[in-house]
Amino acid sequence: LFGAPLHWGFVILGWTGIALGGVLLQIVLRVNEVSHKIPVDA
Repeated sequence: LFGAPLHWGFVILGWTGIALGGVLLQIVLRVNEVSHKIPVDA
């Protein structure tokens, strides 16, 4: 099914979306973790 060149773009977009989702998830989790360590009065 994905042997046809027409489908390569969908495969690339799919993997890119999965990768970006994972990176964004890690960024959000890390920012959330670090933001709790910042003093409120700063």
